[in-house]
Amino acid sequence: MIEFLAEISLCEKNIKFCDHIGTTLSKSCPDNNISAFNDDAINISFVGSERNFCKKIVGSKTYYCLANLTLEDETTVKAKIKNTDQGNIPTSELMLAYFLEFGSEGFSKLKNDFCFFLFDNDKKKISIYRDHVGFQNYYLLKEKGHIFLSSSFKNISSLPLKNFSLNHKKIRDFLNLEDFSKTNTFFNEVFKVASGTEFHLEKESEESKEYSKLILTDLCENKLIKKNLEVEFQKTVMTKQNKALDKVGFLFSGGLDSSSVLSMFDRHRASNQKLYAFSATFSNIDESIRHLIDETEYQKEVLNGKNIENKSFSAERLTTLSDLDYYLKILGQPFFFPNLYIPAKAFKEAKNNNINTVLNGNDGDSVLSHGYEYFVELFLSFRWLRLYKNIKETATKRKKSKIFIFKRAVIDQLIFNGVFFSSARKRHEEVLLTSLHSNAIEIQSRIASFLGVKEHYPFYGKRFIEFCVSMPAKLKNKKGYSRYIFREAMKGILPEKLVLRGTKSNLGHALCLNYRDIDKDLIDTHLNNPHEELKNIVDIGQLRVYWRELLSNPRKFSTRSNIPSKLFAFVVMNRWLQLID
Repeated sequence: MIEFLAEISLCEKNIKFCDHIGTTLSKSCPDNNISAFNDDAINISFVGSERNFCKKIVGSKTYYCLANLTLEDETTVKAKIKNTDQGNIPTSELMLAYFLEFGSEGFSKLKNDFCFFLFDNDKKKISIYRDHVGFQNYYLLKEKGHIFLSSSFKNISSLPLKNFSLNHKKIRDFLNLEDFSKTNTFFNEVFKVASGTEFHLEKESEESKEYSKLILTDLCENKLIKKNLEVEFQKTVMTKQNKALDKVGFLFSGGLDSSSVLSMFDRHRASNQKLYAFSATFSNIDESIRHLIDETEYQKEVLNGKNIENKSFSAERLTTLSDLDYYLKILGQPFFFPNLYIPAKAFKEAKNNNINTVLNGNDGDSVLSHGYEYFVELFLSFRWLRLYKNIKETATKRKKSKIFIFKRAVIDQLIFNGVFFSSARKRHEEVLLTSLHSNAIEIQSRIASFLGVKEHYPFYGKRFIEFCVSMPAKLKNKKGYSRYIFREAMKGILPEKLVLRGTKSNLGHALCLNYRDIDKDLIDTHLNNPHEELKNIVDIGQLRVYWRELLSNPRKFSTRSNIPSKLFAFVVMNRWLQLID
């Protein structure tokens, strides 16, 4: 992710409008070297090198370009461009040449996160391309013929330009845990370019369209799928950039996803690479629920015999709400990430150990798929005997009743969530393209960036996503195991205890205990002093009822309940509104 803030003039006569670009960005990135460029057409500050930005005259046209891409994609781009000196061409010039030769179709071929925006000064036209997940963010504000463009909502909203008006629908959706918009923000005047889209803006018009669709194939069930999945996973973990690092950190929970990333990297790392695992422990938490939260047993199993430095830290006295002002100051907007304190602590520890890159296995289960989409497909296509077999196997493995599994896997989707679909694969693809994943990545990556650390998400390589979605649905949940085929691929790489594990930790227990033991006074204060803007948006009386019930029995609300999440969202929103008054 490249941090940047730019003012671009769309007026016929270029006139600079704002003198606060550099100072605003420096407040967001206090410990980073900031580069700047300005002339009559554009005023931009960014965290990066001169390779990332260029002003380029091609024929009679003048272009301004900000770009970044991975080494893998750089190799791809260089192989396709003709008649270009590629010895040491800056990234921005390389991407411009690529765009001029192939247009938007060229960007659909890139497989990793990239950054690209272009300003055609002659046409007064801005073009923005977001990668398939949306690792790089683009927030826009229009003001009197000028466009303010930034990687962060905070930078845009901090500019001393105007009084912003609150987007009440966005606020309501956020509080109801229904914040699925890809483009709306908490201010009506600011919007976000959606992931996987190209966006064009001129003085009198704008256009947005999807260009980065997943390229799916029909992979048949055969003996090669397991091996090919292992190979694809190795490629997405062991990128050229990752191989070149001297020191690599890992967010390591002890679950299947993070353990797979760490173990795969360890298996193929260079001899001079030092690996560090940053893991949260809950060893001192209440013994009656410790086994539901603490992953120490599995962490030790994965690290046993490996030359990996374990940098575990105690997390039972840490909360996100206790440092809420700190996070809001960095992000500049409300966020939904109750367990943010865990990766934030890991990033701080990484920086203290002079580690600049951390690999994150977050949300690997969504990419791989638990496989429950297949259960719904079987039900709606009347293949009930096969459905019964799958439910029976899952119930046996999880030690639950068949009715319990049927309700969770099928009924909850159809009735409570209102989700109907005939194709498990199509549903898997749709879930991955929602904004939920890119929003979580944005929040976490912004905290990492503020602390001077870069995140890498191996599971979100486009090629790997395409392979996972293309796999037969029946291989994603089989013999009672979710992510079945991935577990099979990890045999011999992960300890058998991890491969065969049928459960995972539930940090909802830790969240509810923190509410009661650490955050109680803070939550009480906010529920008793709601901001005026929220009184007509949320039923605060009902929230208070839920709060009293949670305090009396936190265990009841730690699973299958959205009440802790709604309380978190309310406190975050209420405090943000107080801060911007």
